[in-house]
Amino acid sequence: MTSLDIAFMTVLWNRILERFDKTSVKLQEKSLDLSVAVKLLKSLREYIGSIRNNFNDIEKVALSLSKVISKKLEQYNDLDRKFGFLTYFKSITEKEIVDMAKNLGKIYPDDLDCDIFPEEMIHFTKLVDEQDEEGKIKMPSALKCLQIIHDNKLNSVFRNVEVAYRLYLCLPVANCSAERAFSKLKRVKDELRSTMKNPRLNALSLMTIERSLLKEINTDEIIVKFQKKKRK
Repeated sequence: MTSLDIAFMTVLWNRILERFDKTSVKLQEKSLDLSVAVKLLKSLREYIGSIRNNFNDIEKVALSLSKVISKKLEQYNDLDRKFGFLTYFKSITEKEIVDMAKNLGKIYPDDLDCDIFPEEMIHFTKLVDEQDEEGKIKMPSALKCLQIIHDNKLNSVFRNVEVAYRLYLCLPVANCSAERAFSKLKRVKDELRSTMKNPRLNALSLMTIERSLLKEINTDEIIVKFQKKKRK
């Protein structure tokens, strides 16, 4: 099926199933009157019949949705081109691994050492082969690879590889998971704000008392240094 076909069927079935769901929930109510139930089912039948006359409207929505899907797919493909080798390294050559690792290192120069990361990655693929002596794992997941590093306490040996996998695993596949994460983060922030301890209060007091000196400090410089600091 093409992306337009998928979009068309998505719009069509979303309309139909949404009405079926609401009707089904209503029909399960103990207090529902029989005559109301009959009318509800008849109206649902009429609604399904009326959809046949609205295909042009559905097609317009489907075209719009298809464009959105195509754009999202392009973004996912772009991310896969950057990070994909972290999971399908067993099916590509060492040269391809090195090239892709170098490319990822250039994209994230503050997090990955472009000179060391490619060789680290090759070394890590050999370690995965050693871990899988029976050859059962054809395509290890990113999470499995990260677990191998952590379970064997090899963070210092594969520092760049470990960071690369963390970057990859932090990418939200679905928008809803990201929204839930930010929602949870907001709750954590609120909790932290409501339990402000003495050290922070003392620091804030000192900053207020010495505000004239604080104004002379170049905070932009500090922020830039913090941004350039590599994640460990």
